[in-house]
Formats: sequence, structure tokens, C-alpha cells
Amino acid sequence: MIEAITALRSHPLRVVLVDDHALIRQGLRSLLDTAVGVEVSGEAGGLADALDVIQRSHPDVVLLDLRLGEEDGLELARVCRDEVSDVRILMLSAYGNSQQLHDAFAAGADGYLMKGATATELVDGLRRTARGETVIDPALIPMLMESMQSGGGSEVLTVRESELLGMVADGQTPKIAAKRLGISLRTVQKHLENMHRKLGVSSRAEMIQQAFRRGLLQ
Repeated sequence: MIEAITALRSHPLRVVLVDDHALIRQGLRSLLDTAVGVEVSGEAGGLADALDVIQRSHPDVVLLDLRLGEEDGLELARVCRDEVSDVRILMLSAYGNSQQLHDAFAAGADGYLMKGATATELVDGLRRTARGETVIDPALIPMLMESMQSGGGSEVLTVRESELLGMVADGQTPKIAAKRLGISLRTVQKHLENMHRKLGVSSRAEMIQQAFRRGLLQ
């Protein structure tokens, strides 16, 4: 049903590619040109050019490399968060550890995929990011869950809320989380409401970003 709605959007899913390697941008463009309902609306190899392209082309999602030569892709994520609030950021990186994941979401990224992702995973990640979902590469989920078990920042959330936060970051729906925790769906929803209030957010994506910024996820 969601895919059907996505297919009926008034315009294609517009993507801007930001990577300092021209060959990688060319490969990504070729891949996305074959995806139904996806359009590469611009590309850039550095921060200054990227911001100009984003402001001119108004993309739905920026596919952003973590490293841009001597520049830091996270700086662009921060600028977009402050100055281009309606664009979403999907990081695409060859690197993946807890600190980089933390830094990406703290900077304002909406998702994080590894460059080893398949074409299907990449296109799906772009579509999910555009819908406001939080996308995390499956290869990084075990590391994320391990960080939750360490109990970092547990003074902000209760033990049960911390468990639920880990499940949300893992992509679990409230219904599945309720089943795994052995509690009612209504109780899960109440926990989520409390977590939103404590973290000052209104969506799952914002909750995960805020959790990284506060050190609740590492």
C-alpha cells in the first residue's frame, strides 16, 4: 500500500548525489536512472557546490558521502538541518562504527547505509528516508543493539523505555515490540508517548536522532 502511494506522488523522488569521487557519482546516477519513480536532480563533489545544488534543485533526499576528500560530509548535514529543513539526508559511507553512526544522526542525518548495500537496499533506503523513516544499514544493527545493552544515558529513560528505543532503532513496529516485550500495544504506545515527551520530539526519526545526540544510542 505504501509503495502504491509513493508511486502516485506528484513528482518523482528527487535525489541529489554528493560524493567527491566522480566515478562513484556516475555509478550512482546510472543505478538510480533505472529505478522507477526516482530522479537524480543534481550532484556535487564538495560542500560549497552541494549546498548550491540543493538550494536550486529542492531535492527530497540528499545521498551524502561521509567523507568528501578533505571535507566532512557531516558539516553539510548540519547546514541542511539548520537552513534547508525540508530536505532529508541519507548518509552513504564505506565506514561504519558506533562513533560514525552517532555523529551522523547527531548532525541531522535521517539514515545511514554502507556502500556495500545492494541496489535494491539503496533505492528502498531512499524511498523510506523520503517518507520520514529512519534507515540504518542492517549490518550495523548488532552494533547498535550492543550499545543499548551498555546502558549509556539510561538516566534519561527507564529500563523499559531504553529497551523499546533499541527496538525502534532496529526498525521494529510497536506491535512487534509489544509482542517481544510481552506487554500490550497500548502500553507500548504509552511508553512511546512518554519517550517523545522526554526527548522533545514528535516522530520516530526525530527520536532516534535525539537519542544519538544525547548519547542514549552510541
